[in-house]
Amino acid sequence: MSILPKSIVKPVHKHQQNNQRDEQNRLHRHRQRAHPDADRHELDQKHRKWSMWAGKLGFFAKALVYGLIGGMAIHVAKGGEEDISPQGSFLILGNNGVIGIPVLIIMAVCLVMYALWRFSEAATGQGSDATFSKTKNIFKYRVSPAVSGLVYIAYTYYVIRTIFTPREERAPSGGSQTTQSKFPDSWSKQGGWGKFGVAFIGFTFLIATLTQLIVFFTGSFKQDLYKKKLRNKWFRWFVFTIGHIGFFARGMVFLLVAIMMFRSLTVPTGSNSTVTDKATEILLEETWGKVLLILLGVGLLLYSLFALLNIHLKIFPTPPPSRIAELSGDDDHDNHGVGNGQHKQKEGFLEKLKIKRSMGRSPQGSHETLRV
Repeated sequence: MSILPKSIVKPVHKHQQNNQRDEQNRLHRHRQRAHPDADRHELDQKHRKWSMWAGKLGFFAKALVYGLIGGMAIHVAKGGEEDISPQGSFLILGNNGVIGIPVLIIMAVCLVMYALWRFSEAATGQGSDATFSKTKNIFKYRVSPAVSGLVYIAYTYYVIRTIFTPREERAPSGGSQTTQSKFPDSWSKQGGWGKFGVAFIGFTFLIATLTQLIVFFTGSFKQDLYKKKLRNKWFRWFVFTIGHIGFFARGMVFLLVAIMMFRSLTVPTGSNSTVTDKATEILLEETWGKVLLILLGVGLLLYSLFALLNIHLKIFPTPPPSRIAELSGDDDHDNHGVGNGQHKQKEGFLEKLKIKRSMGRSPQGSHETLRV
């Protein structure tokens, strides 16, 4: 039992509360001093809502595409003849009775929304992090989303092309013009420049493989998900597990495409199907390859499920991993009245480390408090 009167004990409790409040205020001021214009990378309410719905529709389309590709990979490994590619999945949808074309139209709209969302994030550098280098921010938050947007514009083109292709010409087994392609053989036969182009695309897919494997090993996708929606440890484990597997499966698909590109420089594929389908044909040459193709199909199905869950779990627009946005390149003054406002503050390694540590201690750095 305490022998101190309540009049003495009570101020001690208030003093502790004041210390906690002062610590939180200090961390908040520290972030403002480091990046007074951090709010400039946050979208206003109108554009935030647009970004959210565009992203959600896009992830629905992505889930559908990868789900179909995964299913076709398993079926082809068992003796099917479908074209294992996004174009092949569009043919499957288009031939689905009377609802095929309406589904493709919805798919085209969703793909366009996803591409526009990626282009908007590339244009604004949404997600650029103050603790990252300028080069890393440019590659990750400008180049990468721009390339992703271009890929999905290409997918949209194939969807529209499939819609206007007569039904009798939409053969999922590879007879459709939508899935017929002599690339990369046609380039490899053109000599130096053609082979250079094939090799360049092969290296591009190797880089894409590396980026997917980095996500697989680091689990960086977890930073873009709401923590408050993953409080159940079993559900959180399930989401994170299928995310890791899904990104690994995507990386393996890109690796197969890269291998096929390099092989075509010396040995023509002789196939008249899509690039992805030609790449997976490498696995059909041996029994163990068919087993791997089945596992790859399962991985893509899990990625499809992960993309579907992202509709509910992902933060839109993309937040900076440390939750501290990078200053934009043209910001030469301080609009918050901190400091003299005549120059941008450059952070060294130690300063960035302090920010990361402070964000780890501060509840303001969690997903639950950031509404983006």
